[in-house]
Amino acid sequence: MTRTQRLAILVLAAVAMLYQAGSGLLEFRQGHTMAASLAVLGAMLSGASFWYQWRYGFDSVRLAVWIMPLATVWLVVQATSAFQYAELPSGVFTTQTILVMLAFTLLSSRPAVILSSVCYAVVLLAATMHPVVNWQALLDLAFISILIGGMARFGNQVLNAHSQANYYSVLARRDPLTGLPNRYEARLTFDEWQRDGHMAQAQQAAVMLLDLDHFKRVNDQYGHAAGDRALQIVADVLRQNMRGDDLACRWGGEEFLVVLCATDRAAALVRAQQIMRDVQAIRQPGVPALTVSIGLALLSEFTNEEEFMNLIDERLYAAKRAGRNTVILE
Repeated sequence: MTRTQRLAILVLAAVAMLYQAGSGLLEFRQGHTMAASLAVLGAMLSGASFWYQWRYGFDSVRLAVWIMPLATVWLVVQATSAFQYAELPSGVFTTQTILVMLAFTLLSSRPAVILSSVCYAVVLLAATMHPVVNWQALLDLAFISILIGGMARFGNQVLNAHSQANYYSVLARRDPLTGLPNRYEARLTFDEWQRDGHMAQAQQAAVMLLDLDHFKRVNDQYGHAAGDRALQIVADVLRQNMRGDDLACRWGGEEFLVVLCATDRAAALVRAQQIMRDVQAIRQPGVPALTVSIGLALLSEFTNEEEFMNLIDERLYAAKRAGRNTVILE
């Protein structure tokens, strides 16, 4: 259940509670004791629903199992107890409308249609057994029920589509294994910086490209589960070393990209060496000792992605040639 749906149900419960309380007061002043009692009972049930959702959170299945039978019974009792009046009280129509909205919000289409139709049939039967039948009100109720049901169903479909779009958008920008942003997200960030003029202002920022040393050997000797865990370990180290607007992402395979903001040349080198030492110091069962090679560059040294890739790759390979487990800034 989305946040909007939760808020809608909370508002609906609060409105229903206030409506039933007001109806009970009016019925009591008119001397309709039975109707007043039922209205007070409805207000108490709505208040209980409001409190339960606020206190224990939202579970659409549990909420449907608890609320829908109560609402249905309430409508039936309210309709059948109205025979003491010349015509059906307007509160029955309001209850039917609320029930339709709840049904199409909490249930799937078929059960919602069946429940709404049965409840409308109860209201129709109760109305026709009175001396005075307001057919226009019954037609209006049918039209409003269909309209509200359709709008509620359409609204749910729109909300679900929006939620799915957000979910897949996150998947497209997030590496599922490490939980870090992926290469696509990093490129979007660089594009935003270039578009907003941030690259020109970021003279005191650095970029490092890390590569996990001998990663193929880890997979071959210890298994792919150990290789996955090794990547997660490096990602955890990067997260722990990030600050402010820094960005760490999985660039691809066993490579990670890190952007260090508000960092000069000397500080960037110190932080890169700290990350290298943190990875080297980790010991976990089933995973061999890990090291990383790092190519480091300042943002001021390149103006586009092609220059960045050439420069940062060159320095990463220089770190590999230097014996691995090292940082190259020149």
